[in-house]
Amino acid sequence: MYAATHRGLATALLAGPDGLSPEEICCTDMLLGVLDVLVVRASSAGALQAGATTKDLMVLANAVAVATENDPASASRLLRLALAGIRPSVETEAQTCRATVPGSQA
Repeated sequence: MYAATHRGLATALLAGPDGLSPEEICCTDMLLGVLDVLVVRASSAGALQAGATTKDLMVLANAVAVATENDPASASRLLRLALAGIRPSVETEAQTCRATVPGSQA
């Protein structure tokens, strides 16, 4: 995972341009350009929630990176959780409801 393997990147990004070298700024622009294309493709394919933006994804990735900078395992877990969503799937939720209703089949 990029964020987990580039420790210190989150701190540098929070510091703004003064905390980044010209090479890092150029890399950020390139990353954003590629991510823009991927967001458009994913949105068109229905693989990304309608209205999600490149900025949303960057903020999410940076938030996970800042929160877990010294813990790559937690970074991976939180990113998987964010991608899957924190709510159970409709099927799991229905099974839970059936299991708690007397006389229903689980």
